[in-house]
Amino acid sequence: MEWIIGREGEIKVNVPGVSRQHAKLIQKTDGSFVLEDLSSTNGTFVNGQQIVCKTITVSDKIQLARTIDIDLKPWMQTAIPEDNAEFIRNFHSLKAVYDDYNKRKIKAQSDIMTSVMVKRSLPMVIPAIMGTLTLFMGAWGKYVAIIGGIISLIGIIYGIHAASNDQAKLPMKLIEFEDQLRIDYVCPKCKNFLGNLPWLSLYNRGSCQYCKSKWK
Repeated sequence: MEWIIGREGEIKVNVPGVSRQHAKLIQKTDGSFVLEDLSSTNGTFVNGQQIVCKTITVSDKIQLARTIDIDLKPWMQTAIPEDNAEFIRNFHSLKAVYDDYNKRKIKAQSDIMTSVMVKRSLPMVIPAIMGTLTLFMGAWGKYVAIIGGIISLIGIIYGIHAASNDQAKLPMKLIEFEDQLRIDYVCPKCKNFLGNLPWLSLYNRGSCQYCKSKWK
């Protein structure tokens, strides 16, 4: 959660010397607060020291433009409870779960496609090899050509069969990945499956559709 401090912000300070968007108060997921200066004209100060970005507490003295005191306690006293902070940390860990699922799915599809291409194209090389051999076999060349044709036909049939078997494995692998996602990609509080939405889309939604717990 964030609040803009300034003449045009959630925390309004409409005083000469204060920039329109002077500073930003950030509430982190662990319940702590960070004060960040937004390149203001006259600076942001914590306990008399000018800062760019600093973790603060309710006991710190905050000033804008050095001389303008500002009380941030009303906003800082809304700190996230520790149990909810843990819930948010657990939600953020789901990003790795979804990323891993996506990587495994893409790799499986790529591996199957490569295997299918190799098994379908390899038998096509056999006639070229056998044709080259017939040039050096003299009278035996026609027999080599016949044998090569038979081997090539067998190779093509095998390649088609093997490639089909590989393609048939892909749906099973994807189902396996999906089942694991349903186990791991769940709301940290109510344990309901969060669906196949990418993690960032879930984050932007802001809360669980089942228990309504908020992570944003």
